[in-house]
Amino acid sequence: MAKTIKMTLNQINQLTPKASLEHFETDKKGLSRQQRTARLQTYGENTIQKRQQRSLLRASWQSVQDPFIGVLAVLMIISWLSRDIDGAIVMLIMIVVSSSIRFVQERKSEQASIALQAMLAKTSRVVIEGQPTEVAAQSLVPGDIVQLQTGDLVNADLKILASHDLQINQSSLTGESKPVSKRITAQATDVTNAADMASLLLMGSTVVNGQATALVIATGQATCFSAIVTTEPKSRPNQFDAGLKHISWLLIRMMLVLVPFVFVINGVTKGDWQQSFFFAIAVAVGLTPEMLPMIVNSNLAKGSVVLSQQ
Repeated sequence: MAKTIKMTLNQINQLTPKASLEHFETDKKGLSRQQRTARLQTYGENTIQKRQQRSLLRASWQSVQDPFIGVLAVLMIISWLSRDIDGAIVMLIMIVVSSSIRFVQERKSEQASIALQAMLAKTSRVVIEGQPTEVAAQSLVPGDIVQLQTGDLVNADLKILASHDLQINQSSLTGESKPVSKRITAQATDVTNAADMASLLLMGSTVVNGQATALVIATGQATCFSAIVTTEPKSRPNQFDAGLKHISWLLIRMMLVLVPFVFVINGVTKGDWQQSFFFAIAVAVGLTPEMLPMIVNSNLAKGSVVLSQQ
């Protein structure tokens, strides 16, 4: 079975059912009990390592790690040193409120992510030596033949061998609540997202309609679901995060250009440089969307909580 490790999910997606069975050294009658025991020793139990919740201190520190909060902190210090105590207090309140709401919502999101690990069913229907048998989900191994029907949870990453009107809910993986159709037919080789591969069923998804017979291709820590629930969100950069970061630094660069310009123009035209300085500080505060990260994170966190409840 060592050769199966070298094949990617996209390559498995391209295989025919016959080629898939040959690759995983099994057939439609399933593995024998001796083979399942041997493979269980090789691959380990079909369980997911629980992600530890961040400490309160670490979570608090990460909740203030934002460029806008940094800008506000600098402006607050400048206002305090220039004896604009009221302005400094207002900015301090804005920092505390924004980071506190972000902390609470991200904490809820983290708890919801950990709760997703308890979603998996306890048993699966596996064909063993030609006979459908209920077995503990944690005993699934690559090469097992699994039978699925409406309402079943997918307890491992699977390759479809046969299906009828199969529709899958992948909301725990993609956030998309609309069911997607799955089928035996392979698709173009340029597909990179495992959830979009038509012939693959991923651990954590649910059968909302139809029936299928599928081959187990990955279990436990090797599944896509494991990567989602055991990896901290901050270590999984994506296009959305990159876009938000780009917008954040664009606004900051605009502020760094406009604020000195406003300060100089106002000082030259009015002659009161002290008042121009405070006005420039006020413009900087007005240009800083300090609540943007909090709003984005709050909505994403609430979404993950709703998904875990569903």
